[in-house]
Amino acid sequence: MRTLMLMVLLGMLAPEAAFGNVAAYYFDGYYYDREPRIVVETKDCSGASGLATFRAARVYSVQEGDCRDPDAPDQNLHQVLLQSLNGVSRYDVIWVDETGVQTIRQQLEENRQLLLRRRPHY
Repeated sequence: MRTLMLMVLLGMLAPEAAFGNVAAYYFDGYYYDREPRIVVETKDCSGASGLATFRAARVYSVQEGDCRDPDAPDQNLHQVLLQSLNGVSRYDVIWVDETGVQTIRQQLEENRQLLLRRRPHY
């Protein structure tokens, strides 16, 4: 009984300590381990647009796609592969234009700089 009460208390105080990193992994707040989410405007080959938000840790690859940007026919759209959270597929794919790629690169670099500043200096 004491062990169960201790686990409940630890679960309320620090979910990662009691249940591993599972509770923090599925936390849907804006910050995940103090890492802000990346927000980018998406666009598909037919011209439909939207918004996507994801953590920097989910970015697997950014590559040039094979369809043209409807707003700028001289440029291709880019595929962003995100590690899937649903387990059905390995990656989620979003399409962004050149501005979206620059936004993702800038926010990834900002996240990297934040992580480097938070590292303990020995």
